[in-house]
Amino acid sequence: MLDFWSGRAGKKYYLVDEKPTSQAYFMDSGIWQKKLNDDFASGYADSGIKIIDENRAVNTLKFRDVTDFIFFTKDGAEYLKANDLVYIREDFMLEMTVDTVECIIGMDGYAKYYRIGANTAGMTMVVKLPDGAAYTVYDENNACVNFTTVSHNNTTILPANGRVAFIGKAGDVFEIGLH
Repeated sequence: MLDFWSGRAGKKYYLVDEKPTSQAYFMDSGIWQKKLNDDFASGYADSGIKIIDENRAVNTLKFRDVTDFIFFTKDGAEYLKANDLVYIREDFMLEMTVDTVECIIGMDGYAKYYRIGANTAGMTMVVKLPDGAAYTVYDENNACVNFTTVSHNNTTILPANGRVAFIGKAGDVFEIGLH
């Protein structure tokens, strides 16, 4: 069973199902990102969360704010459910390229993440936002450099090795310009 988990070792999972106004995307609170242990030899996925089968780990601690982990696959991507929040594994984020001209939120309403690659790092991104939607840009250290809900600024210089999250409701279309 631990062999199955080896592909998850040290992986980060990013929040996809909060509202565009959620401070979880803005603050480094440990809510918008989960990182699993680098080694599962102890039988634990994270502090106090014991692996019980290929897709579940349960919390063995008895105090406030603990969670179980449930992993599932949707449209070929792996997700983690914890505390009724859903996260996507970093390996399944698309790479933003100069050809990325729009982002459409799927019927599940999950935020869409893109990795900022070498060919887009340093470019200026201008986004036409749907009503009530937002986007967030993070640098390579996962520090938020722009969250449009707070900044009201739809223009961002893309940091090397960063990420962009487009957050909206099902069917929202973000028009993206890279210059």
